Amino acid sequence: MRLVNVYREQKAIAVLYALLGERPPETQISHRKMPTYQEHMAFVRSVPYRMWFLIRVDGEFVGDLHATENNEIGIFLFAKHRGKGYGAKAVKLFMSRHRP
Repeated sequence: MRLVNVYREQKAIAVLYALLGERPPETQISHRKMPTYQEHMAFVRSVPYRMWFLIRVDGEFVGDLHATENNEIGIFLFAKHRGKGYGAKAVKLFMSRHRP
């Protein structure tokens, strides 16, 4: 497992948009409806989180993890990758490398 910096990964915007499309509306914190791709791109490029990573397992992006300025952690996984322990492993990896 690797944590890949969203702000440095060329494919990040597309992966994050696909991930956003799987999120239930009630879990959205930055918007009320699905943004357009252009709106999403602007949001990502605004660097909204202190740290933001894509979670990569065996060469495939399985989800994302971010940390806010208040050290709150958010995580979301693609549906097909849930229940495999990736979320817990990603948080442990993040915490081992990025202490507040």
